Amino acid sequence: MDDNLLEQRLAQLERRLAEMAHALRYAESRARSYLRFGILSSTMVITIVVAVLAFFQGVAQFELDRMTHQIDEMSERITQTKGFADQALQELEDQRDRLPDLDALPDAGTNQRVELMQPSFRAQLASLETDVAAIKSSNVVGKVAQIESILKGDVMRLLSVPLLRSQLDSYRALAERDMDTLGEGIERVATRD
Repeated sequence: MDDNLLEQRLAQLERRLAEMAHALRYAESRARSYLRFGILSSTMVITIVVAVLAFFQGVAQFELDRMTHQIDEMSERITQTKGFADQALQELEDQRDRLPDLDALPDAGTNQRVELMQPSFRAQLASLETDVAAIKSSNVVGKVAQIESILKGDVMRLLSVPLLRSQLDSYRALAERDMDTLGEGIERVATRD
């Protein structure tokens, strides 16, 4: 009977050993599955993070390029507007320099000379008024405000835009003052009749 009991006990131990071996293989299989899943998940998360980072870097670069292009365009427009303003101011200065010549004309025949010069003055005045109107209609103030909104954050650029605005405002004021002076000079010459 001892042999029988030993055989039963041995059979039980073999079954338990087989069960434990099966459980160990199952646990190893699950551990490998979890390890693969963990590696795959980590790889996917890293890939997604890299893709999102690359996307937002691309978007940031695109926005930077777009803003740089807009700033270049605005700078070119401001340069053109300043050129128009400088030209108009120069023409006004030339006209102001000619006004004393009218006062120096002798009275004899002045009316004829004034009548001959009035169309020229009117044409020049109309040309200057057109230039000043073009400067006003070019919406310089709006463009400067747009540039200021584009340049958020850069202190040096923000400081340079108000300087440009004040220079343009002073050019505009000078142009209007010169237009008024020229108009008064023409009226004074016209009233000599």
